Amino acid sequence: MSAGEPTGHPVTAKSRAAFAFPERLLDLNRSAGRLGPLLAWAVVFADIGTSVYYVPGLLFTELGGRTPSPAAAFVLITGLAVILLALKYVDVSARYPDGGGVVSVATDAFSPTVGCVGGILICISYFLTAAISAVSGLQYLAGLFPVLDHWVVSGASLAIILLGMLNYVGVRESAILTAVLALASFGVNVVLLSVVSVKLDAAQWSLVLAQFKAASALPPWPLLVGFSGSWLAYSGLESISQIAPALRPPREKTAMRAMILVMGAILLTSPLATALETALLRASEVNPDRFMFELGAAFGPRSLQLAIVATAAALLLGAANTALIGCYHVFLALVRLGYLPHWLSGRSQKFNTPHRAIAISVLAPVAVVAASRAQLGILGHIYTFGLLGAFTLTSVGLDKVKWQERVRGIGFYFGIVTSVLVVSAWGINLVHRRFATVLGTAATALGCAYAIAVKKGWLGAARSGFVAAEDAERAATEMGSAVEILTVAEAIQMREMYRSTTLVALRSANLRVFQEALARVRGCGESAVYLIFVDEVPGLFFPPNTGPSREAREVLMIAVEYFKEAGMVAVPIWRMAHDAGASLAGAARKLEVEAVLLGTSQRGAVWHLLRGNILSSLVRELPLSTRVWICN
Repeated sequence: MSAGEPTGHPVTAKSRAAFAFPERLLDLNRSAGRLGPLLAWAVVFADIGTSVYYVPGLLFTELGGRTPSPAAAFVLITGLAVILLALKYVDVSARYPDGGGVVSVATDAFSPTVGCVGGILICISYFLTAAISAVSGLQYLAGLFPVLDHWVVSGASLAIILLGMLNYVGVRESAILTAVLALASFGVNVVLLSVVSVKLDAAQWSLVLAQFKAASALPPWPLLVGFSGSWLAYSGLESISQIAPALRPPREKTAMRAMILVMGAILLTSPLATALETALLRASEVNPDRFMFELGAAFGPRSLQLAIVATAAALLLGAANTALIGCYHVFLALVRLGYLPHWLSGRSQKFNTPHRAIAISVLAPVAVVAASRAQLGILGHIYTFGLLGAFTLTSVGLDKVKWQERVRGIGFYFGIVTSVLVVSAWGINLVHRRFATVLGTAATALGCAYAIAVKKGWLGAARSGFVAAEDAERAATEMGSAVEILTVAEAIQMREMYRSTTLVALRSANLRVFQEALARVRGCGESAVYLIFVDEVPGLFFPPNTGPSREAREVLMIAVEYFKEAGMVAVPIWRMAHDAGASLAGAARKLEVEAVLLGTSQRGAVWHLLRGNILSSLVRELPLSTRVWICN
């Protein structure tokens, strides 16, 4: 062993390749931690794509529950209108990269108070998304396990609570997992529709096609009611604006490609699935709440039924999780605007997640499931209230912003048409579904009253926000608790004074790691060493004023004192990242070190499953010329 080489275990080129290969498969469509079109599609589809599992049954029941049913026609016609709304959400994602969505649009177009109303409406939608998705997921599982029909309320509530616990811990690689689930669900649905289609004779096809013509026989008011209710088939469209901070630049191009994929996938499956279900299934003999499973049971083999239940339940729970994430990020956006108290944005010391916002995002849908006794019809009506309200504020607000900017042209006028359609649908919904209107209005009014009380200072408020990792690190080092801790950029500026080829990654005060690092630094004839601690922040966004965790400050302080007593200059660096391994690799590249030392992981298998493996990310991102040493 040459001088300056630690006695720990090096990660060889062969072992690095073993780490890198499977990880690179997951890295497709990602760039610098950002979501590309496919992963952005997956996040949105995980929400909007679940509608195919429960909306056909809701529309079928509401429109009379008989064949021929106009439900499929309404889904198709509304889908064409939704394409225009999707284009507006692409614009929103590009204009408002903070991820505020309806909150940002309404605030910019009207006032912060209207933005607050938009935030409350979208939160109502998220509460109902989580509730409906969990209930529907249990309904599909009950298709295979009928005993679950008696435990839908408790089962759905438990599922939401478990998802909340996962968000509290902080789940890594969720977009990749969502992409797998979304692709699996879409693939199974296409297979199901293909299997059913090839088995139909001419008479059955005539019945299916009659579903698309049934709307023409309706009187004017039922026609309008069907139009307003079918917007629920495209709930989740707003998710693209919520993940704007995580989209790969240029955001508008990425969002456009993702939305093309989303609308293509939905229009390919949802209208046809609705027509087949309403034409071929007898409502008196099946459960409309799980029409897709019933269609598979009537026309497909057992294996296809299993695939439908597995993908439906997984994607529906994924949609519930997406709703929880979206909801607590809207909470944080309202905190930033001063409409919710600062304590709501507080983060867990152990996991660095916004645990209070997550808790409220979980308790609300659990209460909704219990109060409604898991009745999808009731949940769907209330959901439509919040959904169309948020759509209205977003669409009309964007039109006003463009008007103020003197933007005209065909895009602007198509936007006006879109707003007319959305406002009309919401107005019809308010009149027709009076019970949902009363509940939704009451919830919105209570939320606004609380928000105004906070804004006025009666309950106290403070502003926060979402920023890039580098901005959050820079802001944190200006706080008193981090006065002696540097960012990577500051360490680079000091490189001429304290140059080192060794970077020591710390998670705890590991004496063995300190000794190995000291041996290497002395062996290289150097007098300085870089120390780095990375606080992992789950989710998609970075808070601006968090600062190093207590653990980070304590570990860096102990390490600095150790090297100081050994006559060495230790340069303490703190970073904030979603992926600690990639962040360490980025620091190593920028500092131009030759070796990275780290201790063996004390984290269990569950932690690695939820938050990822630091070593695998590190060796994947590091240049091959940089050596990695693992100290036992």
